[in-house]
Amino acid sequence: MSKIQAPLLLLVDDDADIRAFMRAGLEACGFRIKEADTGEQALEICKSAKVDLALLDINLLGMSGIDVAKRLRAETKVPFMFVSGVGDSETVRLAIAQGALGYYLKPLDMQRLVPTIETALVRGADIQRLAEAETHLEQAWQNGHVFSVAVGFVMERFRLRQDEAVMFLQQRALAERIHVDQLARDIVAAVTTLSGHKQL
Repeated sequence: MSKIQAPLLLLVDDDADIRAFMRAGLEACGFRIKEADTGEQALEICKSAKVDLALLDINLLGMSGIDVAKRLRAETKVPFMFVSGVGDSETVRLAIAQGALGYYLKPLDMQRLVPTIETALVRGADIQRLAEAETHLEQAWQNGHVFSVAVGFVMERFRLRQDEAVMFLQQRALAERIHVDQLARDIVAAVTTLSGHKQL
C-alpha cells in the first residue's frame, strides 16, 4: 500500500534567513518544502513540480508577489497564500482579489502559521475538486450533445428508430474497438466537413 505524501509547500521569499526559519519549522510539522527566492524561479518550480500550496511574500526582487500570484492563477493550478510583513488594507485587498487562500501577517509564529496553511490547503483541495467536477460535467455535456447529433444523423441516413440508431453506433464502436463517444465525434466531424459547416 502506497504511503500518502505530505503536502509540498513552496516558500517564495528573497530573504534566505526567513526561508531557512520557515523550512525548519514547517518540516518539523511534517511538510515537504521547496524554496524560491524570485518570482521567476517560483513559476518554474510550479510548472515542473506538484506544489500543493505556494507561500508568497509581497516584496520580492524583480516580480512582485502580486504579479507572481497573477501568473500562478493564469498559468498553473497551484493554490497560493501570502506570508508578508506588508499589511495595509489595499495590499491585502489586491492579494485576495488574485485568489489568495489566506494572508498571514509577519512576524512568523509557527503556532499561528501552521493552522493558516492547513486551512488554505483544505480550501485549495476543495476548489480543485469543484473545478474537476465542472470539467467532467462540461465534457459529459459535450459528449452527450455530439452523441445526440450522431444518433440523429444515423436515424436520418439509415431510416432507423432512435433505439436502433443507438444500437448501431454501439455495435460499430465495438467492432472498431473505440469508445462510442469517439465514434460519435468522428461521425459528426465527417458530416460537418462534407457539408462545409464548422465542426460542433
